[in-house]
Amino acid sequence: MMSLILADGDLYISIAKDIMSDVYVQTWGCQRDRSDSYCPSSSYKVTNIKDVTLNDLWTWKPKVDHSKWCVAVDNNRHWTCIADMNRAVSQYLRYGGALCIQDQQVQVQFRDFARHPNICRKRPASILPPDSDSDC
Repeated sequence: MMSLILADGDLYISIAKDIMSDVYVQTWGCQRDRSDSYCPSSSYKVTNIKDVTLNDLWTWKPKVDHSKWCVAVDNNRHWTCIADMNRAVSQYLRYGGALCIQDQQVQVQFRDFARHPNICRKRPASILPPDSDSDC
């Protein structure tokens, strides 16, 4: 069981800090005011996924995938969380949560889904353009 303290309203930043790992996050990519990947130099990163891929056979693009989950990037932190919030400013004032499981096989499978993470840029987040995706 995990208890979280929300960091600036972003559930996924709180999860990353609590499990002590960078995370890949899948939420709906076409929401207005979607948050960019969170890439601080001194804390855990929250990296948005561009799309979800299953066995190189199927790919779900942001406009059709409303799933909400994150997975630990660290090979020694076997956490996967299924959540109910998108990464968008409009969501940060709402209540929500995540059910997290600590299981290596589940983590490996979900990390394999996340083959196309957005790359963190070297500039401050405040001047970054939003992640763009022509599928929205």
